[in-house]
Parts: sequence; C-alpha cells; structure tokens
Amino acid sequence: MANQSNPFALTDRTAEFAPADISANRAMGIISYLSWVVLVPIFVAKESPYARFHANQGLILAILETALGLVATILGSWLGNIWVVGIVFRIAAWVVRVCMIPVTVYAIIAFVGAIRGKAMEIPFINSIHILK
Repeated sequence: MANQSNPFALTDRTAEFAPADISANRAMGIISYLSWVVLVPIFVAKESPYARFHANQGLILAILETALGLVATILGSWLGNIWVVGIVFRIAAWVVRVCMIPVTVYAIIAFVGAIRGKAMEIPFINSIHILK
C-alpha cells in the first residue's frame, strides 16, 4: 500500500514475506543494492520472494544509475567539448548528476533496510517489475 500523503516515503512491505525466507535470504537482499552485483541474487535466489523483491529494486536502480551516468558522460565529456555550445551540455551533465543523488539516497536506504531484514519499497520505481 502506497503512502498517499507523501509520495517520497518508502513503504515497508516486510510483513508480506515469510520470516524464514527473510532469514535465509537476507544476504541476497543486501547484495541486491551493490550495483551490478544484483545479478548474483537474480540467478542464485530464484525461488525466494524476499530476494526477488530486493533483486528487482536493485536491478532497476543499477539500470537507472548506469543510464544516468552514461548520459552525464556523453553530455559532459563528449558534447561538452563542442566550441561555444559546450557549456550548455556541461550544465545539462551537471543537472543529470544532481538527479543521481536521490537515486543513490534511496539505494542506501533500501540497502540499510535489507541489512535490518526489511523490505522497503522505493517510491517511483515500485510499479516497475522486471523480475517476476
């Protein structure tokens, strides 16, 4: 259930998972937020709903972080060297890098939640389900 009063709030979905599943797959939940290391729980913990929850969020965050980093690099390093208009591209790259801050903050919060054995649903990506 999403928090209707604050769209930026994380939703705790821990109660939806069996305590035994959480206990057995806590490590898989934790490593799901270590960028592309998320591939480990995707292939190792296929049968765990708890690990799949964290792996889905971790995969979305890894894709988002990679895409934003790539866009920032293209704008800043490649297009930023164009004479006269390069400054516009460098400013755009800076804006993209600033947009990476909330992504990183939510990843850290979800990572800490996984360490605590929680299933914190990240806003804005909660409706995206890459893994079934």
